Amino acid sequence: MLRWMTVGVGLASAALGFLPVAEAAANPWSRVAAPQTDGAQLYAISADSPTDAWATGCVGPSCDSDSTAQVLHFTDGKWVVSDAHVADVCGGAVLLTGVKAFSPKNVWASVTSGNGQSCTAGYVAHWNGTRWSVSGIPAIGDEPATGIAGTSSTNLWVSLGGSLGNPALIAHRTAVGWEAITPTKNTTRTGEMYAVAPLDATRALAVGDAYQAQTDTARPAWSEGRQAASSWSLHLVPYDGAGTYQTLLAVTSSSARDVWAAGTNGSNELVEHYNGQTWTVNDPPILPPDSHILLGIAEHGATNVWTVGSRGAKAPDSYNLLDHWNGTAWQSYGGPNPGPSGNALQAITAIPGTSNGWWAVGSYSASGVDHDIILHCC
Repeated sequence: MLRWMTVGVGLASAALGFLPVAEAAANPWSRVAAPQTDGAQLYAISADSPTDAWATGCVGPSCDSDSTAQVLHFTDGKWVVSDAHVADVCGGAVLLTGVKAFSPKNVWASVTSGNGQSCTAGYVAHWNGTRWSVSGIPAIGDEPATGIAGTSSTNLWVSLGGSLGNPALIAHRTAVGWEAITPTKNTTRTGEMYAVAPLDATRALAVGDAYQAQTDTARPAWSEGRQAASSWSLHLVPYDGAGTYQTLLAVTSSSARDVWAAGTNGSNELVEHYNGQTWTVNDPPILPPDSHILLGIAEHGATNVWTVGSRGAKAPDSYNLLDHWNGTAWQSYGGPNPGPSGNALQAITAIPGTSNGWWAVGSYSASGVDHDIILHCC
């Protein structure tokens, strides 16, 4: 179950009908003007400076089966449509699931395709300042690329989801090319990795879940390793819910001893912190209604962390969810919500060169048509 199929506008979940809640503190987030294309959805965002950022997703009737790639670029103080001629690599819908920007002329994106088509390799796209090029990752099967992160073009990591019964994969790009990694199974459970974060110049940590076919259950899981494939193994993490499907869908790190991950415990949001030795559950409070899911997380250090997602996942309408950790306590916000229904934030990034700057993206539905959401703080 991939995160962009789990909750998204027009793809996914819904919510109990209700009016947006009033928060105890003034909401620091505001909506930013962006090009609006019918059928557009944003799933990832990355900033390389206060003046340059990139957001990716898809445009089409359904990102799961009939879409083209979408790329928006923040430049000269505004968001504009960028050249998104990312080839349809699998014969189906193209969706840019992740993005990592190092400079205005060095941007990487993870690519997946829908419509039931089979890829012969995992794919990444690269922007060199003039055009996008798409390339396959050698020794990777037909698993979709679910996320991308790194510290440079020669220390780039890609998570490749996995599926029920098929193992997750990690790919690492160095100066000599790509290496494919399969984390070792944990007993009878098969890993599904949805996001990855670098820990240093040679190590990374991926999160997702460990699925057990015998019981049809998934539990939050993580895998950490170095460049060498033999160093990776799959581990379960603590969890606080009783739901059948529990997973971690996003991860961020400021160091090997400060890692945050977010997802769902099967019924509401799940947040975990890793100090280099131990995972600890640290969940935000639950704004009404329940059925929360978190899809993005970012930090400006251990005492300034934001998560984003959706609340109310079991009815016709859903609303945005933003949670802030200040090192002591959580503060939750129920918006902004630009749409009458289907509001869902999918990703967040901390803006380099600032101490408290953030971008968040997602989509909403109006009259059955999806539209982008871009929010800014603070």
